[in-house]
Amino acid sequence: MTEPNGGKLTDAKRMAALKADLMASLNEAEATPPRSRANLQKARASVAR
Repeated sequence: MTEPNGGKLTDAKRMAALKADLMASLNEAEATPPRSRANLQKARASVAR
């Protein structure tokens, strides 16, 4: 991992904090279900057949 200035990130606490933030945001994105489209009609069998 590198810092914004291009230097190598060597602080273990900072790396752990960044990893925890990244994992939290990924888990939040996965936990949020995709929005379903409103007003979708279900297919119905034709009674004229």
